Amino acid sequence: MSLYSSFESIDLYYRNMNYEYKKLLSNPSDKSSDTFIRKYFEYGSKIEVFNSTFLSKYNKDGKYLHTVSLYLIGSHLHGIIDSALCEKVRNKIKGSDIWYMFQYSWFLTALYHDSAFVIEDIKEKTKDKNSSENKNLKDYLKTYKVKRNPFTFNPLEHINNQNNIKSKNSEYFIYSEHEVIEYFNKSLEEKKVDHGIIAGYIMFDRLIENYDKAYDKAKKVSKSICKNNFEYMGLCWRIEHQFHFMMVSNAIIAHNIWFELLSKATAKKTQKISMQKWPLLFYLGLLDTIEPIKMFEEHFKPKEVWKYIDMSICDAENSCCKYGIKINIDQKIKSKKDIYDKWISKIYGILEWLDVSIEPEEKEHVTNEITIVPINPEG
Repeated sequence: MSLYSSFESIDLYYRNMNYEYKKLLSNPSDKSSDTFIRKYFEYGSKIEVFNSTFLSKYNKDGKYLHTVSLYLIGSHLHGIIDSALCEKVRNKIKGSDIWYMFQYSWFLTALYHDSAFVIEDIKEKTKDKNSSENKNLKDYLKTYKVKRNPFTFNPLEHINNQNNIKSKNSEYFIYSEHEVIEYFNKSLEEKKVDHGIIAGYIMFDRLIENYDKAYDKAKKVSKSICKNNFEYMGLCWRIEHQFHFMMVSNAIIAHNIWFELLSKATAKKTQKISMQKWPLLFYLGLLDTIEPIKMFEEHFKPKEVWKYIDMSICDAENSCCKYGIKINIDQKIKSKKDIYDKWISKIYGILEWLDVSIEPEEKEHVTNEITIVPINPEG
């Protein structure tokens, strides 16, 4: 088996994506990957999330192949995260058992997580009259016209105008907004724009704006509809989805936050990210690290990378977690020794920030197989 053969049997969230998916698999490229991403959001009536001033640069330099490869690997291996993520969503969001599916969370998260990557190493100018440089996170959010803050926005208050109703947004985020702001501003001092933070804020803002626009259009057809729960464009729109958007926003905001810099910025005592506590963030961080296209695309064609590597769910014997991920590596991948060694080092680097174990325990002992097992302290 290989990743490529596994991808051929993946079920997509939107069935009418099958045609685009077959084209992607037959000829994986930046162009076909870009089309696949956009079509996915179009079918979900969420293409508005790509409405940003850096869109032209994203169109030119976006990490499309890596993004789609990450999405496909996550769709293939979802059994390892299904239970933890489903439990998290249902415990946090009332009524989610009616509509929640893994693929809904995953397409939003995986296909958008690197959308702001193109601004990471550039100095953007604000669009105000003074055209001054962005000096902090607040400036950047103003530049990209972010009006709805995922840390403070209350869907219930927004819909019902009941000031006494407060959603507990903090329960959806691993870091407080203060910590995110301090981290972002510290990264600016080091001449870096954290693309995950920007993308997470933008996505949440655009998804809420998109929800409001959908309601306004649907109301023109039927004035009796309720904003809490309505149908439009063949899709169900529920107010509970907006809490789900917070979970997605958290994963994207936090996926590129480095513990060392976070400690410098906030003096926060960091803890490894657990699959049980933060399943979507854990899954994104793990797969973003082990995804091989971005490491090997200069040496192999995309289809070759997928054929030379296999990733599968395995039983995690002698572990407190039920399942693990087994990575099998073809000798052709290992022949590119320098880049292969960097990939293996990245994989073992997750031991510093994700709550996992890896076999073999030492990267020097890796032959053709690696097993990564999430640690579940709750048994």
